[in-house]
Amino acid sequence: GLGQALGGAGAQAQGLGQQAIGAGGGADRLSAALGRVAHYGLAGMGLSAVAHAAASVGQALFQASARAQSLATQLNFATDGKAAQEMAFVTGVADRLGLQLSSTAQAYAGFAAAARGTALEGAPVRTVFESISKASAVMGLSAEQSSGALLAVQQMMGKGVVSAEEFRGQLGERMPIALQAGAQALGVTTAEFSKLLETGQIVAQDFLPKFAAAIDKMLAGSVEEAANRLDASAQRMGN
Repeated sequence: GLGQALGGAGAQAQGLGQQAIGAGGGADRLSAALGRVAHYGLAGMGLSAVAHAAASVGQALFQASARAQSLATQLNFATDGKAAQEMAFVTGVADRLGLQLSSTAQAYAGFAAAARGTALEGAPVRTVFESISKASAVMGLSAEQSSGALLAVQQMMGKGVVSAEEFRGQLGERMPIALQAGAQALGVTTAEFSKLLETGQIVAQDFLPKFAAAIDKMLAGSVEEAANRLDASAQRMGN
């Protein structure tokens, strides 16, 4: 019956999706897979609907491939040819926390580039990036808000100092715990920390690792809870 035909089509589509992923970039295998999807899908969808779906799949694959190549170029520049290793790291962060992969990877590429040649290059910049990403997940920030918070920290790294403009005006507006975490990082009160921001004498490469550690301490067990929320699971599916 129709139910059996649709069930068979779904099973075939799932299997063929796995085949296409395993094929990597083989156009011949992908074309064959889409052809079989169309064949089995006729029972429940009709030729025009299947053809439209196949065209959408092709366009999405092309766009994803173009974005991946662009990110690989940026990461290769920022990390002296370690794009694959760095992409594996940022993919793991996005998957573990349920963040949008595209915007998260783009933000990390900027992070890595800003840290190049500084004391933050390598493991320290990963730690800072992951801590800000954890806070974004726990606080349920949108992809745009999360990217804005990460950009503010990137600008601090680029300038070498932590200014009131980036910290309060950009990071603090998106991540309200930032001021408290910043004060804890330096072992001062929030009022004292605010005054220090005005001096422009807080060195980014010294402050940011301490800031990351303070964020992790404040979040404690909230990260795992946030990673298991429905919105995080939905984002993993989207990725």
